[in-house]
Amino acid sequence: MPDALNYRESLDYSWRRVGKESIQEPGLEPDNGPNMSLVLVIGLSPVNRVVISRIVERAGLKVLCEAPHNAQRSLLACHPGTVIADCGCDNSDCDGFVPLFERSRALHGGSLPLLIMLSTAGVQAGGTLLARLADAIISKPITVEGLQPVILRLIEAVQH
Repeated sequence: MPDALNYRESLDYSWRRVGKESIQEPGLEPDNGPNMSLVLVIGLSPVNRVVISRIVERAGLKVLCEAPHNAQRSLLACHPGTVIADCGCDNSDCDGFVPLFERSRALHGGSLPLLIMLSTAGVQAGGTLLARLADAIISKPITVEGLQPVILRLIEAVQH
């Protein structure tokens, strides 16, 4: 019977979503800093958000997905440790998110939350506003082998 319980717990963990009880009011400072087990996925394409969220879940992390225009509340309320921004075909879908992201980093001491930018084409200097803030830039297509190791490596580097 214990094996069945452990299996059920692992299923519950893999499908767990951020609950209302873990959301604070926007603008309040976090008690313990960013939640390194929570990843905020931002992008206009719902299909890409689902693909990215499944990759993040396979890494054992919790996921919250939002469109760029809805990401402000999630970033301020949930304090994710990592943000993955799908910048679209012209690398500018998330440019409106930059001031808020800079404010969040200032709130947490300058280096958190981590930012992973997903880019369609090579990013040129000054080509996109998020490129200068990104901790990692990954070119599309999005694959488990390309994204998951980068997420885990960045989080591990912060924790050690």
